[in-house]
Amino acid sequence: MGSIEMIDSSNTLYCDSMKYYKGAQKHILAWGNVKLTEPNRDIFCDTLYYWKDQGFRKLSFKAIGDAKIIGKNEAISAQEINYKDIPQNMDLYNSAKIVKNNGLIQGDTLFIQFKDSLIDVVNVFGNAYASNDLEARISSNSSKYKFKDA
Repeated sequence: MGSIEMIDSSNTLYCDSMKYYKGAQKHILAWGNVKLTEPNRDIFCDTLYYWKDQGFRKLSFKAIGDAKIIGKNEAISAQEINYKDIPQNMDLYNSAKIVKNNGLIQGDTLFIQFKDSLIDVVNVFGNAYASNDLEARISSNSSKYKFKDA
């Protein structure tokens, strides 16, 4: 983890280097071992552009280089992740993947529309793949078996 630590209300940013831009549109550029800790998730990447916004989460960001968002029951990853709080869109580029509970959606590019904090719509472009891990019985008195619904 980086040597710089910045605490902003309920978020903490760790990185090797950081530049803070003041003025009308305050924003942060952080690079090198970046970790942004929020109340319900962590964002990891090589470079992060981060700014306050007026939407549901009150922030927007662009995470570049081995970007990952790790939450309680989900993991989102790609080489680049762009999130705009208004209108709650997240775009994932290059090796994009969402793992949530027992499900997986992946492709070259994913466009995600959120409704509040929940995933509402996912559009997949290039090498689309989706699966769901299931446990089911073959008959009413059999043991449960693990299946992958792909």
